[in-house]
Amino acid sequence: MNEKDHKLSLSPKGRLELKKTVDAGQVRQSFSHGRSKVVAVEVRKKRSIQANFPSDSGGDGLLAEDLLHEADGGRDLTAREKASRLRALKEAQQRAEEETRRHTEEKETRRQAEEVETRRKAEKAAEALRTA
Repeated sequence: MNEKDHKLSLSPKGRLELKKTVDAGQVRQSFSHGRSKVVAVEVRKKRSIQANFPSDSGGDGLLAEDLLHEADGGRDLTAREKASRLRALKEAQQRAEEETRRHTEEKETRRQAEEVETRRKAEKAAEALRTA
């Protein structure tokens, strides 16, 4: 074999294609062990926001930008909602602090119990040595 026989090229081996999206609502699901089955999937239409122009009926049309701003939230929180949210955040913070405090207390109690147990075992071993 010669080095010139194995020339590298950039020519593609196959064709690149774009497959059509799932319009029928069914796809083939293949499993790792070789089995496959057809499954129904939900197909949703893509929504697009188009600019509405003022109509002849006198109603003012909304622009697409206005619709986008409304979709983001559209309003500020009221004082009652702000207070409720602040109270909920404070309660969550207090619960987290209580949980960490309880966790450290449990850890300390566990450490003390282990310490007492090791001391008891050491005394028992020393007693066994004295009697032997």
